[in-house]
Amino acid sequence: MCADPWPCQPARLALATAYRDDRVGLMVYLGVHLARALRELPDTHPALLAGQILYWVPRRR
Repeated sequence: MCADPWPCQPARLALATAYRDDRVGLMVYLGVHLARALRELPDTHPALLAGQILYWVPRRR
């Protein structure tokens, strides 16, 4: 979608739209990607990966 690390801004918008009414489903989907990233990038600090993959999701009000 773009040259930035996944999920880049266009990917975030697409995911937020696709999972508009299913925040839990979005977090599960992203959690699977986080687990894969942790396996594939063992030298990257886990907090950095979690921040990139999970922490952009808006909190519920």
